[in-house]
Amino acid sequence: KGRLVELLLQEVRASRAPRQRTLRDLQRDLCAEQQGVTLWLVLIRRLRSIESPDALLDIFQGLETSIVHDVTTPSALNAGGIFGQLARRCILAFKDMSFE
Repeated sequence: KGRLVELLLQEVRASRAPRQRTLRDLQRDLCAEQQGVTLWLVLIRRLRSIESPDALLDIFQGLETSIVHDVTTPSALNAGGIFGQLARRCILAFKDMSFE
């Protein structure tokens, strides 16, 4: 379990870099352990379930509402925390995309 947490933190830190890692890189690293294989399969299933731009919009709107801005409330998605910052960067990148 510690290896997966370490991998997740590496991914969050790498998201700040100009060049992002590919899904193939993530798959290789995750699938080194059985628990990672399970996480990979869940991720791919979730990605394949997105059937329209509206469904993708719903996902990002849900992510945006999940970010906690109150610093007194403990949350993995606290706006000032590492995962909250990653979520906010993902949301901003999504809003920059054009679906026209």
